[in-house]
Amino acid sequence: MFGTAGIGRSSAGDNDFFQATNAIGLGFPIASRVGGFIEHFIAANDGLADFQTIDGGITWLVTDHIQLDVTGGVGVDGPAPDGFVGGGIAIRW
Repeated sequence: MFGTAGIGRSSAGDNDFFQATNAIGLGFPIASRVGGFIEHFIAANDGLADFQTIDGGITWLVTDHIQLDVTGGVGVDGPAPDGFVGGGIAIRW
């Protein structure tokens, strides 16, 4: 089980806004350097509608210090995106 929290500044069209995010999820091993996860994500937006998503993905530990991931999900409520895909990289210093 894991949790994350963040705060940042973002933009949508001509609107700049602050966004607070949090997520809670569950990670699980698939193979020695491959894992999976599912999570519930919430974004609270200053001046725009808040939204929630459910997503999941796969992680690949390329080296002991670099991890790649792909993710996809769907919106839970009205202002959330209908669906999305994404990717990321994590580097341990």
